[in-house]
Amino acid sequence: PSAETWLAGAPPQTVYAVFGRAKGAMHALSKASCTKLAALADGFDEYSCPTAGVEIRAVVTPCADDQKRYDLGPCCKIDNILPVLADAGRLANADWLYVADDDMYVHTPSATRLLGSIDHGQPYALNGDGNLDGPKVAEWNKLISSCNGRVPQGFYYTKFRAGSGNCCCRPSGKMKDGTCLANADWLYVADDDMYVHTPSATRLLGGIDHRQPYALNGDGNADGPKVAQWNKQINKCYSRVPQGFYYTIISRGLWELLVPSIRANEGLARVCNTTGGSYDTTAGLFFWRHGAGFLPTQDYTIRCDADFWVLCHRYGEKNPGCVPASSWRPNVFNHGVRNATDFPIFHSLFGTDVPFEMPKHNLEVQSLMRKYDGKEDTCAQYLLQPEGAS
Repeated sequence: PSAETWLAGAPPQTVYAVFGRAKGAMHALSKASCTKLAALADGFDEYSCPTAGVEIRAVVTPCADDQKRYDLGPCCKIDNILPVLADAGRLANADWLYVADDDMYVHTPSATRLLGSIDHGQPYALNGDGNLDGPKVAEWNKLISSCNGRVPQGFYYTKFRAGSGNCCCRPSGKMKDGTCLANADWLYVADDDMYVHTPSATRLLGGIDHRQPYALNGDGNADGPKVAQWNKQINKCYSRVPQGFYYTIISRGLWELLVPSIRANEGLARVCNTTGGSYDTTAGLFFWRHGAGFLPTQDYTIRCDADFWVLCHRYGEKNPGCVPASSWRPNVFNHGVRNATDFPIFHSLFGTDVPFEMPKHNLEVQSLMRKYDGKEDTCAQYLLQPEGAS
């Protein structure tokens, strides 16, 4: 599993790689620099294997791991590991158990949310082949098909449902019937050098009503809603509108107001064209037109050069002029992580050994003093199509 990403938030002793007793297993454990621990049970050797994001416990079972005999390979390992983990108390605090092929990626926050309202006390299993037409797609096992043709067989994973059919985005990126956002409460838009700690951001938004037209404002602080003064045209028409949208998260209540304007060719592209600015300087004006409430998040943000301030890096390289002892802790939103190799490092800094205490949760809408006044507003020239234009 790719532990430096989707497993990074897993509690200790909850992630297991299960092996059979074969030469390949011992080679893999040696290559991963695993440390042998006390045996989990008689015949079940346990190892601690460090990764970039989480400790994985590897367990070698008595199974032969025969690739030609399923009963001696994966079926044997599942049968053997479950009662041993239960007897050792490792499943005592678990509500759900995830079992999957080793080439599965699961987006853990989404899967957790998916399961949040389901009663784990009931005998349920996620079925990746189940859809509106029925519980079964695969027909791999002829004997099972002959005894009960309705029993599903596509359990390359269970517990977590990956690849949901709820989103109908086509490869072109266009939405069909608007269903791509059907189950979303918030929409995150950002520069590609932003690292956001998703669990903390989710927690931050947890008490906020997504049905209201809200947008996070990274420049907003106790002194006011604005720091950047980049767009001169917007400054002239209304100087209080924030311009520092190198990232934002907008609510369902806001984007549902934005879509009709976009379809009328009065979207963000028009504001960028008429004011000569990119989306980070113009999004605030576009949101303000639609009655957005701006939620100040500067206290949760590193505004620029996060790779330097946190890691002493510049584009992935160590900066000799930086003193590691004086480096900052990462925040919820971190701007200026400019190398792909730095993203897993940022993620690892939120591990269980480095607790992250967020500032006091006090997000309240900041007033911009006046509301958009339609066609008569001095900013309308940048927002609306000219009369008669299509």
